[in-house]
Amino acid sequence: MQMDPALFRLSTEELTDKLQQLRWKAMPFASRNAINRTAFRTRALWQADARKTMTLRNQYTTRSILVEQTRGTFKVDEMHAVVGSEADYMKTQEFGALLNRRGAQGKPIPTTVASGEGRAARPRRKVVRRPNKLRMIELQQRVKSGSRGSRNSANIRKAKAAGTKYVFLELQRRKGIFRLSGSKKKPKLDMIWDMSRPFVRIKKNPMLGRSLTKVERETNGIWRKALREQITRWSRK
Repeated sequence: MQMDPALFRLSTEELTDKLQQLRWKAMPFASRNAINRTAFRTRALWQADARKTMTLRNQYTTRSILVEQTRGTFKVDEMHAVVGSEADYMKTQEFGALLNRRGAQGKPIPTTVASGEGRAARPRRKVVRRPNKLRMIELQQRVKSGSRGSRNSANIRKAKAAGTKYVFLELQRRKGIFRLSGSKKKPKLDMIWDMSRPFVRIKKNPMLGRSLTKVERETNGIWRKALREQITRWSRK
C-alpha cells in the first residue's frame, strides 16, 4: 500500500487529526463495505451452488436469494447484512424435511408429463403446465365400490361421459391423477400427479452452509481490501 508522502510533512497536531478522521470516519466506511461485500459474495456462492446441485426449472430460485445491506451508520458494532431467500422451499433444501400427505391420498408429485416433457424425461426440468396444476383440475366424484379394476373402468367411463380430461385411478403399484386422451374404446392414460407415496423425504442440501464455509476463507482478504482502500483514500485528503 502506497502512503501519501505529504503525510510525513504534517505537524503532530495535523497528523493526530488525520488519525482521528481515519478512526472515526474511514474505519466505519471500511467496515460497512467489507460486510456488504461479504454478503454479496455469499449470495454469489449460494446461487452458484444452487445451479450446480438443484434441478432449476426457471430463474426464480437464484433470483429469490437476496441481500439486505447494512447502511449509513458509524457504529461498527451495529452493522449487519442479511443474506436469505424469499422461496420457502430453500429452507427445506437446506435442512431437509419430511413432506406428509394432507388428504386421504398420498403426497402429490408432478410427473414429467405434467410439465410437457413426456414420459421418458428424467428428472423433470420444467414447471408444471397451467392446465395440469392441481388447482386447475376438477375430478368427478369417484366410484369407490367393487374391485380395483372395475372401479378404474367405471371412473374412466364417468370422466369420458362428463367430458373431463382427468381421472383418479388406482393401479397395482401406483395411484394418482391421470390425463385421458384417445378414443372411448382405446383411451390413453398419462399420469400427471403421482400419489403413490404417503410422504416424500427431502434430503439435506446445505447450499448456504457450504457457501458460508467458502466465504469464511475469503473474509480476511475482503476486509484487508476494504481497509486498504479507505486508508489510501483518507491519507490523501
